[in-house]
Formats: sequence, C-alpha cells, structure tokens
Amino acid sequence: MSGLRIVRWANVVSGRSGRLRTALRNLGEDYRAAGQDPVLVVPWRGRPPSGTHGGE
Repeated sequence: MSGLRIVRWANVVSGRSGRLRTALRNLGEDYRAAGQDPVLVVPWRGRPPSGTHGGE
C-alpha cells in the first residue's frame, strides 16, 4: 500500500465496548478505502481474540 500509515491507539477497548469497537473498525475501513494503511493498537490480556491480526 502506498498511502499514509495511520496508527490509532485505543487503550479503553474491552469486550463490552461494542459501539467503540464498531466505530474504530468502520473508521479503519474508511481509511483503507481512501488508500491509507490503518493500524489499530489495543491492549489484550493473554492471547488476542480469534480473527485479529496485525492491522485491523
């Protein structure tokens, strides 16, 4: 990807923050659609949930 890498740091995302997680995911999709390279950093205890990976 040749766009700008945008790193978002969310230190309050938990299993019960559904609207916040949805907003962060949608924002990342919009950045990607605009040609950017979005990265979301969130804290996890233990192993990350299944379906997660380095980017969004």
